[in-house]
Amino acid sequence: MSVKSKSPDRHIIDLRPWGYKGKRVRLPFEGTYEDALRYHNEVQAEFGREKTFLDRTVAVIAEEYLEWVQTHQAPKTHADKKKMLWGHLLPFFGPMKPHLLTRAMLDAYKKKRLSEPGRYRKTRAVNLELLCMGHMLKWGHSRGYCEEPPKADKVPHFKGLPDVLTREEVSRLLDNMDSSFYFALFSTLYYCGLRKDEAMGLTWGAVNLDAGYLRIRGKGNRERLAPIPGRLLEILAGYSRLAPGPLLPAGLVFPSPRGGSRLYDVKKAIKRAKDRAGINRRIHAHMLRHSYATHLLQLGEDIRLIQAGLGHQSITTTQIYTHVAFPSLRAAVERLGNVDKCGQTGMIVKKEGASQHSETPSFLGGPHRDRTCDPLIKSQLLYQLS
Repeated sequence: MSVKSKSPDRHIIDLRPWGYKGKRVRLPFEGTYEDALRYHNEVQAEFGREKTFLDRTVAVIAEEYLEWVQTHQAPKTHADKKKMLWGHLLPFFGPMKPHLLTRAMLDAYKKKRLSEPGRYRKTRAVNLELLCMGHMLKWGHSRGYCEEPPKADKVPHFKGLPDVLTREEVSRLLDNMDSSFYFALFSTLYYCGLRKDEAMGLTWGAVNLDAGYLRIRGKGNRERLAPIPGRLLEILAGYSRLAPGPLLPAGLVFPSPRGGSRLYDVKKAIKRAKDRAGINRRIHAHMLRHSYATHLLQLGEDIRLIQAGLGHQSITTTQIYTHVAFPSLRAAVERLGNVDKCGQTGMIVKKEGASQHSETPSFLGGPHRDRTCDPLIKSQLLYQLS
């Protein structure tokens, strides 16, 4: 075996894995010469063992895998994986045999992708691509197409806190929508906490105005019921009377104003509304979902109920909003100033005249109990106040 350099960043690894009289294999490698030598040595060590999966390349496995994804997973998942495979993964890994993939090759792919001129949050995109690659090769391994692939190390990625709108900004944004169509669409996004794709794929058959709920099909093809608050119920009832044509069960609630097909882009509608409202910061549709969760937490609603409303599988996903609802945490800590410590027992008692609960209107109407936004803070700091 040998490493032949075509340019400083492109090399060919030349080898005869089945002996001198066997088939000759040339593997393209993009990266430094040192990385190519390291990959050369890893491949050489790999061929010290007998291999049983040598006849399918990554590209061949990818074609069958995408057919399986199309049948067994959501259409959006199929579209995303197809884009990742054909756009980035197969041009790099396609001609290779899976058993020749090593950590050095995966590291070279990460280095190449991160050096490309870039889109926002590229590190997350690279991690998703490697995750897709790993799932595909595990699928191939389960069918005997290849050996179990090496695990790729994730690229460090910082996920910041979500940006949210204040309740006053939400009100101004909705009031400045330029049509009843967009007013109803963005009101549904906010009052039901929907993802953009969930709202755009909503059909009239999933809307029950009499019972007051939406039947939402979200990520992972999971279904949930989203209650419709009274304000939104009035908006959707009025919108349904203005909708052109019959409200067929399979008909989209929010089709594109141009042609009636599925709507995909609402950036221009948001920009027009925020400019009229005088909001001078970046706003995107998903911020309404973030605002829905944050405002409910600030109003003292239970985080488990918010998890169900958002359709999160894990409570840890919902808990990110406890860090955003900072005013509620500040109010909870301020309440510590209303208690006295007795002796050295650590017991906490309330001052005379201190109110145990304050009655304020809840997000969906009616009184509620004031609580802090973080479950850990609730249990550790405010348990003795209850």
